[in-house]
Amino acid sequence: MKDIEKWLHIYSGILDTLSLSPFELHYALSIRDELEKQKNQLTPAQRYLLMKYDYQVIIHAKELAVHLEEIFVSTQNNKPESQWWWHWDSISDQTLNLGIHLERQSM
Repeated sequence: MKDIEKWLHIYSGILDTLSLSPFELHYALSIRDELEKQKNQLTPAQRYLLMKYDYQVIIHAKELAVHLEEIFVSTQNNKPESQWWWHWDSISDQTLNLGIHLERQSM
């Protein structure tokens, strides 16, 4: 369980997308893979945090694409669509259907 807390903390860095280096951001997305493997072991509070951080990935997909293009060529992405967090380019141009509709709200 300590690993899950650590992984959630690292993944929460997604909220500071532009302050992370592309390598740190890539690592945070790799952590999301681990969280997915442990999804059945998450507490309700941990599931809520994961959804909150996932939401940030979704609404900031365009910024992720720009930030990560320095180190990651999305067209060579071999991750399955079930690992949607690796498909930020398809999320931002709305070619990957996540089954939800989100609009970014201005503050």
